[in-house]
Amino acid sequence: MGKLTLLLVGATILGGSLLTLSTRQLAGESEKGLREQHADLLSRQIAESGHAVVLASIIGDAGFKAASDKTESYEGGTYRVEYSPASTSNRATFVVAGDYAGATHTIESTYEWDPMNYPGPVWLDVPYVTTSAHSSAEISGGKVQFDRRKHDALGLQSLAGLGPMESSLGSEVAKTGAAYNAGMSAGSWPGMLEDLNVQDGEDLYQAALTQAPETVIAGPLVVTNNRSNIGEKDEVTHVTGDLLIATNARFRGEGALVVDGSLEVQDKGVFEWRGIVIVRDEEQFLPVKLNGDVEITGGLVVVQHAYPPGGHMDVTTWRDVAAGISSSNVRGAGTSAPWNDTAFPWLQHKHRFDEDLGTRRVSYLNGGNAVPSQEAWTRFEDTIDQLGSEDIYLEFQNVGRHGYGVYTLDVDGMSEPQRGAVRDGFGAYARGSNGARFQTRTFAADDLNDFAVDIRSLRTLQDRFDGQGGCGQWPFCIGERTDRGGALRVGIKKASTNRTVYESALYWHMKAEDWTEYQAKEDAWRSQIQNGGLFGTRLELGKKADIAFEIRPILDLVERLGFDGNEVIHVGTETSHRTRAQSLALATRPDGKIEVCHNPTSGGNTVAIHSDALNMHLQHGDRLMACDGTPANAGASTPAALQAPPNCLTAPVSIAICNKPGGNGLWKDRDVSCTSVVNHLAHGCRLGSCALNGLPTTDS
Repeated sequence: MGKLTLLLVGATILGGSLLTLSTRQLAGESEKGLREQHADLLSRQIAESGHAVVLASIIGDAGFKAASDKTESYEGGTYRVEYSPASTSNRATFVVAGDYAGATHTIESTYEWDPMNYPGPVWLDVPYVTTSAHSSAEISGGKVQFDRRKHDALGLQSLAGLGPMESSLGSEVAKTGAAYNAGMSAGSWPGMLEDLNVQDGEDLYQAALTQAPETVIAGPLVVTNNRSNIGEKDEVTHVTGDLLIATNARFRGEGALVVDGSLEVQDKGVFEWRGIVIVRDEEQFLPVKLNGDVEITGGLVVVQHAYPPGGHMDVTTWRDVAAGISSSNVRGAGTSAPWNDTAFPWLQHKHRFDEDLGTRRVSYLNGGNAVPSQEAWTRFEDTIDQLGSEDIYLEFQNVGRHGYGVYTLDVDGMSEPQRGAVRDGFGAYARGSNGARFQTRTFAADDLNDFAVDIRSLRTLQDRFDGQGGCGQWPFCIGERTDRGGALRVGIKKASTNRTVYESALYWHMKAEDWTEYQAKEDAWRSQIQNGGLFGTRLELGKKADIAFEIRPILDLVERLGFDGNEVIHVGTETSHRTRAQSLALATRPDGKIEVCHNPTSGGNTVAIHSDALNMHLQHGDRLMACDGTPANAGASTPAALQAPPNCLTAPVSIAICNKPGGNGLWKDRDVSCTSVVNHLAHGCRLGSCALNGLPTTDS
């Protein structure tokens, strides 16, 4: 082999060795950078996790609770908590610092407390009330509230004035140690009930029954034995009639108890309930007699509609599968059996639907089949058959007059049938938010299995009374109007055109003669009140009656009843971050030793260590810098910020530094490149000469 060949081979080997050395150096620097990035990331995550832990720990039922200043281990690092002493139960400020491998991330946040409003221990949503309370009875935790809106709406002032009623109510309530909230205006109720997302007691009653109650007990019910452990704290128990707890009997449970009718606890009968008790009736006189051993922890709500609404529910239907229903085709495709007269502006119309069929539940489809008693009037299943596999979606319109409707929906692919309130839309099966929540997702028509709308209240349907509102016969007027006179509308739309191909309207209706009859009955009802007949709610509190308002049992029902609950409002957050390199610079003393906080989770004490022991200390949970956060080089003239001097940005010059001590404890002047100056500073070196920094050198 010639000399030239040997030289070339040698050069190749030498070049390869140099390349390998350079690659290893770069890899080492990259690995170091990755470690520091890893520390930065984990310190942030630890701080955020610690912040979440602290926030959860300070939230109580009635406001913020103080957190302890402490240091906790977490995922190989620690987080430190400092709770501001200026914090109150309504406003809290705290700092959480996450430490990992020398990096520190700090979060300082402030929150405000917005407690859930609730009417208190006794909420009377009734037109009128008379009360009798034993001097040993107790009501605590708030005031007794009377909602005067029903009284005002019925025009009862001349028959049963509020003045005498409120005076008597206030005197009786005072015997229990509580107070009656006299003079509360009708306009104050929307604000008080805002957090409950209801408008009145009836709204609360309906909200409790929107989802099927977990426990249903047939009523009227007379309890003569021991019935305990009824319901769970976040469930609804529904008694479908009057509830009477007899002498020596016991009725005990928790959650929301809904009673359709009167509630009576006889002497020596025991009634214990933790949660909300809702007593609701539509009779002229509603007795709520708590004369036994009664303990309600949470709240009692009494809802009474003292006069029936009168009238009935009508259902009118339109259809045009081919062209769709529009402003130019309001009537749809015309009528069919039982009428052949095309003059009718509808496909079908059922007068007195609820009275003739014995239900206000409009069952459009059941198990993919028609409901025989209703299909002749709804023609819904026939419409689905015509649509076949075409893509459609369902829609509610005019939901402001919802009648407290509850729908049931089942489409192929659903894990289980969906049930919800019409006024809330289709929930998880909706096309989108806002207005689109009243439209379902798109599906093939023949994939629909079940669909029904159960109307719970005529009063909250659109009232369409013949001879009123500019119409002599409302079913005909509705048939000619695109908005269907404001009635609740249930429709089918083709997904390909977004045109309505089927629509039914549900509304509260009276003919002129019905209205005349209704007025006569109302006049007789008013005369009965004027003549001293039983009317309104009678609330009796015996000597062992104890109603205590507590927020915790109410909060347990927040999700089930759709309350907002207590709210924590985020006022603001500030964050800061210190890398390992920055912390190291602040922790390095002039003599080269590094200060760490040793055993910070056990109180901690500041120790100074050599650099070769740093990683071991950090791995055991110690953190860089003194426990009180004081920089080790606080008195030095070196800038705290770790950045290259300005001339590094303009030219690749050498930079003078004072190199950190070796084993002899002495500093040394050095010139280093701009590309490496930041790394040197991160390891404790100082910018400028050692003399400028006032440090001893090997040349001193």
